[in-house]
Amino acid sequence: MYRGNPARVGACRRVDAATARLQRKQTVLPVVLDLNDAVKDMNKMLRRLIDENIEMTIVPGKQIGHVKADSGYVGQVLMNLVVNARMPCPTAASSLSPPTSHAR
Repeated sequence: MYRGNPARVGACRRVDAATARLQRKQTVLPVVLDLNDAVKDMNKMLRRLIDENIEMTIVPGKQIGHVKADSGYVGQVLMNLVVNARMPCPTAASSLSPPTSHAR
């Protein structure tokens, strides 16, 4: 099904597994999370999802506090943002900077 870079193949399989878990309507387990830590923890996997010509810079917010959320859903949202951001111009050089901050 997947071909190419082994790291990217592994990342794609993890995305598929996460999507399958969400589609099975698993129980939501909200916990108190620091979004900066959640983004940092997923940094390596997110980088495997993007092409080499896309630069990704993590922009942590200052004093954003904590949220109560399901960490699996937060991870799924981040993966979807990264995958969707790379689709419009797959061959053009571009950058991706997912910031964390207070909503206004």
